[in-house]
Amino acid sequence: MKKIICILLSVFLLIFSGCGCSSEQQTQEEGPSIDPTYSDFYAGIDTKVVNDYLAKDGVSSYKIVIPTKAALYEQQAATELQSYVQQVTGVFLPIIEDMEVVTGENKYFSIGNTTLFQNSGIAYQNYDIKADGFLLKNVGKTVYVMSKDSRGILYGVYEFLERILNIRFFAPDETYVPTMEAIPVYNIEIAASPYFAERTYMNGLEFGNIMQDEYVSHSRAISYWISMDQKYGGKSSIYARPRTDGHAKGSLDHNFIAYVDPNVYAADHPEFFWNDSNAYGATKCVDIVNGITEDGELDENMEISVLKVMIEELKKDILANPEAKFFLVEQEDGTDAINTERYPHLIEKYGASGTLVRSMNVVARKIQEWADAELDGREINIVTFAYGQTKTPPVKKNDEGKYEALDPSVIPCENLVIRMAFFSNAYYPYFDEEKQTSDSYTNAQGWSAICDNFMFWAYDIDFYDYLNYFPSWQSMRDNVQGLAEAGVQCLLIQGPHNSTTNWQTNIRHYVYSKLFWNYNLDVSLLMKEYIEGYYGKIGSKSVQQFIALMDAHYATVMANLENKNIQFNSNTTLCKAPYINAGVLMSGINILQAGIDEIQSSALSQEVKDKYLTRLYNVLATPMWMMLNNYDSFYPGDTEGRISYAKQFFEVCEKGAVDAYNEVYDITDIRTRYGV
Repeated sequence: MKKIICILLSVFLLIFSGCGCSSEQQTQEEGPSIDPTYSDFYAGIDTKVVNDYLAKDGVSSYKIVIPTKAALYEQQAATELQSYVQQVTGVFLPIIEDMEVVTGENKYFSIGNTTLFQNSGIAYQNYDIKADGFLLKNVGKTVYVMSKDSRGILYGVYEFLERILNIRFFAPDETYVPTMEAIPVYNIEIAASPYFAERTYMNGLEFGNIMQDEYVSHSRAISYWISMDQKYGGKSSIYARPRTDGHAKGSLDHNFIAYVDPNVYAADHPEFFWNDSNAYGATKCVDIVNGITEDGELDENMEISVLKVMIEELKKDILANPEAKFFLVEQEDGTDAINTERYPHLIEKYGASGTLVRSMNVVARKIQEWADAELDGREINIVTFAYGQTKTPPVKKNDEGKYEALDPSVIPCENLVIRMAFFSNAYYPYFDEEKQTSDSYTNAQGWSAICDNFMFWAYDIDFYDYLNYFPSWQSMRDNVQGLAEAGVQCLLIQGPHNSTTNWQTNIRHYVYSKLFWNYNLDVSLLMKEYIEGYYGKIGSKSVQQFIALMDAHYATVMANLENKNIQFNSNTTLCKAPYINAGVLMSGINILQAGIDEIQSSALSQEVKDKYLTRLYNVLATPMWMMLNNYDSFYPGDTEGRISYAKQFFEVCEKGAVDAYNEVYDITDIRTRYGV
C-alpha cells in the first residue's frame, strides 16, 4: 500500500453566479497590475512562436472540440472557455463534437480524450502527471487539454485562461477579465500536477451549504468537506458520516457517535457510552474499547458490542459510496477518546493512543476482510484521530535512542490511517524545529516510527478570535513546501469555516490555492496581486500599507521574545498590551481611513465605490477590534469612552459586512459584552 500522508490544517461566501464569470467584474482600468514575475509565468510557453490566433480583431476560425457523448465536466470546461473568450475578445467560439471535425482543418481547441487528441501524436503517458494534473499542449495550430481525471480537464482550461488570457479568479464576487484584441496560439507545453491529491484552504466560501461549486473549482480545490457537482469533477475519495447531534450537528469529523447512535443504543446498552462534560455538545461519548479482547481481537463472544455495531454501520457507508477509499471514524471533540476511569490498566500498558489504535485496528482489519470477500478486494482505509488525549504516540525509546512501539498490537495496521492533529500555524513555519512547539515534533517522530499512513490537522487562524491580526503570511510557503516534500498526498487547511467575509483568510485562500501547485511562487507578490484585484487601485494601497505596518511591528515583537513558539491567539498575550500598543493600532486605523476617504472622493461610480468601501471597512474592523479589546489597558477607567468606541466599532462591522467572531459566536453576539 502506498504511503498516505494527508495533512489537514486549520486555517471562508459571497454569491458567484453565471458560467465562468462573477457577478462583479473589473474593467481593465480598475483591475490589478498582473505581474508575471511572481513565478515562472511563461514556463512552458514560447511567446516567440505565434502559430495563429484563437481570436483576433473580433473574428476567429477556431472551434472548441469535445468528445462525442462528452462527460459533464468536459462540457463545463468547453462552456467556460467559450464564455471567457467571448468576454475577453467579443468572439464566440462554437463547440462541436468529434464527429463534426473536418479532416484537413487544424484550427481547434480540443478538450479531453477526443479523436483529434488520439490522432495528435502526443504521448500523454510519457508525462509525469499525477492526480488532478493535466497536459496543456499545442501541435501546430491546434491546442489540446488532456487529463485522466475529471478535475484535471477543467484545470487545464483554467490554466489557459489564467496564463494566456490573464483572467484571475479572486473571489466569488470578483473575477478579473481583461479585454484583448488577439489571443495568440503560442507553442505551449505545460504538464502540471498539484502536490496534494486532496487540497483546500477551507473557509466559509468552501464549507457547508453556502459553498459554491464554481468558486471551489476555479480555486482547484477538493476535500471531503466539498460535495462537488459532477460537472466540476464530482466528490472526494474521502467519506465522512455526518453527526446528527449537539453543537457539531452535521459535522463530518468527531463522528464516533454517528456510528454508534445513543438514541438507538443507550437505553438497552448504557455500557456503550460514558459521559464527559468536556465534550463539545455531546451528552454521550462512545466507549471504543467495548468489543475487543485482551489480545486485541474482535470479541466474538459478545452478541453485540460497540465495535460490532461500528463495523456493520461502516459497511453501509462503504456500499453507499463506491467511489470512496477513505472513511473517517473519529473521537469526539474536546474530550478523551478513552475513559480513564474504566480502563486505567489499558492506558498504563498501551497509552491512550495505543488503546485507541488497538480498537481501530480491529475495525480496519474486519472491514478489509469483508471487502476482500464481498467487494472483490476493494481497498478500504479507516481514518482515525491522534488528537487531544491520543496525540501522544504509543512508543518508547529503545537502548539506541530510537522510537519503538509499546506493544506490537499498537502498531496501526496497513489500512488504518492516523490523522494527527497537533500542529498550530503561527509566526514560524511548521518545520522550524527550534521555534515550533517541541511536543509537536516529538509526537510526529514517534508516530512516524510505527506508522506510514498519516493525515494531519493543524491551524492557520486564531480560532478564539477571528478579528485579531494573524501574521502567518511568511510561513505559508515554507509550510506547503515542507508538507509536499514530506510526501503528503492530501492537504486541508481549515480557516474560519463559519465566516464568508474575513479579509485575512480570503487573502490566504487565494495564495494557498496557488502554492498547492507551485510552492516556488512569491507569497508577497501573490498577496499584492490579490489585494490590487480585490480592493482596487485606491483601496489596495491602504491594505498593503496596513499589512506592512502590522508585520513590521510583530517582526520586532517576535525578535525580542524568548519563547519563540508562542502562538497567536486570544489565549496568549501577543494580541494584547504590551505586545500591541495604541500607537500602532491608531496608525493602522488612519491608514485605512485615508483609503476610505480617497475612495469616497474619487470619480468611481457609486456602485464601484460601495463595493470597495465595504471591503475596506471589513479590514478596518481588525485594528478597531484590537483597540477595543485592549481599551481598558490603553485607557484605564474610561468606561464611557469604551462604550462610545464600541458603538463606532460595531458601525464599522455593519458597513464591512463582518460576520463571525469565532467558531461559536457571530459579531452580534459580542455586542452585549460592551453594552451596545
